[in-house]
Amino acid sequence: MKMIDTSNHPGRSYCRTGYVENISSEMYITREFCRRTGADYDQVKNTTWLKTDEVHENVLHLIAWPEPFTSPEGEQAAVQNRLRQLLYPLSFDKKENWRP
Repeated sequence: MKMIDTSNHPGRSYCRTGYVENISSEMYITREFCRRTGADYDQVKNTTWLKTDEVHENVLHLIAWPEPFTSPEGEQAAVQNRLRQLLYPLSFDKKENWRP
């Protein structure tokens, strides 16, 4: 059986206690999401490289890329990794390695 290591793929998902850690080019997050993941809601809201819109009290619409992500390489990979670092800071270590 052939196994493929996806642990460094920018689009990977991890099951965490209370949520699934994943990212998408377009997302909706809440303050509760941020409480669980360790993200700073206001920092996410004010991040200049994301399009953000507070569509409802405490519901933030994010657009990180103009279409669905299709590549784990290049500029798309960089954006996916920046988004993952922003939204899941407790899973990110400063050596840019992700802890499963």
